[in-house]
Amino acid sequence: MWSSIPVISLMALAGSVVAQQGDILYGQQCCYDGWQHCQDQGSWGCIQIDGGGPNCVNQTPNCDWACVSGYAYQKDRSTDPRCICPGFQDANQPLGYC
Repeated sequence: MWSSIPVISLMALAGSVVAQQGDILYGQQCCYDGWQHCQDQGSWGCIQIDGGGPNCVNQTPNCDWACVSGYAYQKDRSTDPRCICPGFQDANQPLGYC
């Protein structure tokens, strides 16, 4: 006989993952000026978030579940808990001079 506890636990986990999907931001590497600003303040790198401005970011294992590329970040000096996924781009490298 099946216990309902594992089924309920699995449903709760699935609901949690679905709820977290809205907590992911996407973007790309920043131009050199934005990247340099973030380097000067001690951040790991800079991500130009889609629909927003450049953001200084730090690497975090907290977002590995969200960013399949291996590059997972959160905003530096911010209470914003959302994950930032830049695809296969390293925030520690500038996009170039834009």
